[in-house]
Amino acid sequence: MHFVKHRPTFYKQSAATCWAAALQSWLEAVPGRTSRDTDFLLDYFSTYTRNEGMLPWYNIDPVLTDIIVRMDYEIIGGPNFTTDYIIDALLWSHLYLIAKAEENIGHARIVFGLVNDGVLVVDPMMGYVHWSFPKIKTFDTLLVGWATGRYSGAMSPRFT
Repeated sequence: MHFVKHRPTFYKQSAATCWAAALQSWLEAVPGRTSRDTDFLLDYFSTYTRNEGMLPWYNIDPVLTDIIVRMDYEIIGGPNFTTDYIIDALLWSHLYLIAKAEENIGHARIVFGLVNDGVLVVDPMMGYVHWSFPKIKTFDTLLVGWATGRYSGAMSPRFT
């Protein structure tokens, strides 16, 4: 099974700012969103960051639900990130995904495609890469985000 949306633009992260570089890619890729560059996002959300732009896990909600982002999300385990789940979610928008590796450390990517053995992502550290299902399943915690509605005013299709 192959399902691929258009490739989002790759923006390279600096230091621990993958969340902002990935969010820039996501905002640009999703219809109805205004593109914001990484510097703008780091400044706009600076009250939630620490250590030169690192976004702690406990501050993710106010960023993703902010009016300039308008994202719904859920937390799932890596084994639950299945082909059916991905197809359902990609029908609505590119996916903003953070794989949490440690207590407060994660790495953000944008999922834009599904292939037989994994997903296609733009990774702010490595560029365009294939992320295999065996690797994804090693993560206990994934944050998966999608656009709230197709445009700004609609409810997310997952909650209607």
